[in-house]
Formats: sequence, C-alpha cells, structure tokens
Amino acid sequence: MNSKKWKKISSSFRDWNSIKEFHAGSMHLISNLSANGIKSVDPEIKDKVGDIKLKRFGDIQNNKSLLLNEILLKRRTSWNFKFNLDYKKFSNILLDSFAQTDSIIFKGQKVNLRAYPSAGALYSVDVYIWTQHLGSNMEQKIWKLQLSNNSLIFIKKAALAEIEELTSTTKFNVQTFKKANVVFFFVSNLKLLFKKYGRLAYRLAFLESGHMCENLYLNSTKYDLSMVALGGFYDHLVEDTLKLTDDQICTYMAAIG
Repeated sequence: MNSKKWKKISSSFRDWNSIKEFHAGSMHLISNLSANGIKSVDPEIKDKVGDIKLKRFGDIQNNKSLLLNEILLKRRTSWNFKFNLDYKKFSNILLDSFAQTDSIIFKGQKVNLRAYPSAGALYSVDVYIWTQHLGSNMEQKIWKLQLSNNSLIFIKKAALAEIEELTSTTKFNVQTFKKANVVFFFVSNLKLLFKKYGRLAYRLAFLESGHMCENLYLNSTKYDLSMVALGGFYDHLVEDTLKLTDDQICTYMAAIG
C-alpha cells in the first residue's frame, strides 16, 4: 500500500491574493478616467447580409402572453431541454434579446441603442450560436449573429460531440446538450473596449455579457423553454471551435431548448 500522502499543489489559480491584486489593477480611478466620448457611428456603413435573414413573427405563443412579473417569477435555470424551439420562436428570441431598438443623436453622433446596457455604447460583445433541430439548413452548424442587418453568418459545421467537449459539465457527462436547440457563445472584442477603458475593459466585457444573457433568459421563459447559463467552459477549445482572433474572448455560454 502506498503510504505517501497527497500534497496540495501551489497554484495562482487558488491564490486569494492574486485575485485581489487583479481586481485592484482593473479599478476605475480618477487617474485612469476614460474620455467622456462615444464611438462615431457611420449610418452609411452596411455589412453584407448573412446567410440567413432573421425577422420578427409577431406574437406566436400558444397561450396568453405573460406579464413581466410573471416571467420573472417563472424564470429558472434548467437542463430539461425538450427540442421545444422552432425557427419562428428562435428568430423572435434573437431579435427581442439583442437587436437594435432605437437610435439617438448624442453630441452630434448617431448612437444605435439595444435592449441592454453597453459601456460607451460600443456593443463589444458578439453572439455566436450552434444550432440543431431548427431545419435541415441549420443542423449542427455554428453561426455568428450580425446585428447590423439582423442576419446569421455561417461559420462552420460542428457535431454535437464537438460542442459537448467545450464545457466541463457536458464533457464529463454530468449534463448534455443532446436535446438543446441552441448553444450560445457571448464573445467580447476586448481590444475595442481596452482602447477606451484600459484594464477596466475586462470587467465591462463580463457585465455586458451578463445583461445580454438575462435578456435571453427572460425571452426563453416567455416561450416556455428551458435554459442554462454556463461559465465553466474551456477557453482555448471554445476559441478554436469558433475560430476567434487574439482580440476576442468568450465570456459566457448558454443553451436553450
């Protein structure tokens, strides 16, 4: 019998002081105050429409519409996916959660507004999605949501097994995406934020992703869908799977169905 005792390995991952130092290093101070400006928006810039054009389908609920307080009371995290999502609900959820809702003129610049707050109105977080059981043309594929014209850009095909490898919960068979219709990846362009906010950008990227994910929770609840948000993903595997650049980081994941 081996009598050697297990020893704890020293690691900065478990070092309480290291996270306090990181927090202090990303504080918003008078000495590093960002300029009170906004990104210039050129209304004439038009991205090419993606491979699938999204649209709103009106009220398509089978039962009476829920009031906001009813949705908040009903909102839960659940892995009980049931393939309960069709394309019309899917399109509505994407647009109601993330799309432009208005625009204003601020200090002579046009600023497009969405249904969630974003530092400096930069909207640095992009949404990537993996889909299945939403139609043959969307089966087990990864897309990028392009909100300049409400369309989906095809990135690559990806089997369920590849997506299951990306989170510790699914990799080790604690839970599964087998009956989820959509897996979401919230991806921040950190360099875009860093130019204005410096190290504070790291905090802001996660805050924006959280606001977006809560919109997704509320709209999924509206359609009686199960949803789970995930922070336990493997960064490098996600970056490779989504073909991200060095400027991009995945801040959050979610799944609905």
